[in-house]
Amino acid sequence: MTEPPGRPTSAEEDDPEIPNEEILYRRLSYDGGEWVVRHQVTGERRASSGGFTPDTDGVSVFRRTLLRALEPPLGPVDVALGPDDVVVSFSVGDVRSLSLGVRDDLWPKDVSDPDHPRYAAHALIVGLDDLGKNARIKKQKKLAGVPSMRFVNG
Repeated sequence: MTEPPGRPTSAEEDDPEIPNEEILYRRLSYDGGEWVVRHQVTGERRASSGGFTPDTDGVSVFRRTLLRALEPPLGPVDVALGPDDVVVSFSVGDVRSLSLGVRDDLWPKDVSDPDHPRYAAHALIVGLDDLGKNARIKKQKKLAGVPSMRFVNG
């Protein structure tokens, strides 16, 4: 797929200063969708690919090291907005293994509570919007199943 003129590629949008070992938190908010599903045979739960649908700027995540550096330190429970939210964690390296990128997006204004301290650690997974619909959905499924994926609350 050819890039539109002037649009950076995923590799250019990725911030190489963010280490592969960095852990990202993703809030899976319940809004009528099934962002957590159970395997029919084992009953084991997993994140659904629908929980990784990008907004126009990327997939919203929070960086663990930046949350921990705040005073007071924040954690996965602080990423959840409501009692039905589930938070998963996974590594930047796993994101990059899918040819996606990660970049900081500190203090976004397009959120309901932009002054909450958690947004000092906000970042984006980028590169999904560069794909056609079928390719994007396949990549979302892979992202939801990366080896480092863990439920960290809920």
